[in-house]
Amino acid sequence: MGALWGYLDRNGFQLDCLLNTLRGCRKENTPISLSAAEAEQAYIRGQTANPWGCWVCRWLSWTVERHHCFFQLRGKSTRRPAAIWAGLQLLFVAFVLGALMYWGVIPALVRGVGWS
Repeated sequence: MGALWGYLDRNGFQLDCLLNTLRGCRKENTPISLSAAEAEQAYIRGQTANPWGCWVCRWLSWTVERHHCFFQLRGKSTRRPAAIWAGLQLLFVAFVLGALMYWGVIPALVRGVGWS
């Protein structure tokens, strides 16, 4: 069982960093929760008008573990099941967003709102 936890832990972290890179983060080996925590702090200080970090941190605090982004910002390690659960959630979200893009739902919404 220890080998399975190690495999899930390593690959979950790499998936997390990959999704953060696809989001546009330029820092190497940075999980999305750390980028969200930094974005949340910048939003609170008034340095940015985009509250995406607040939304992601609230979601992670509700679904993964309480104050997950705060722990990442302070460099504290999270519980291993929480990290694996976060990775599985990110995989699910990436799959759903990919399916919505494939079916044309998201582009239709963007065109309908007039963002493009």
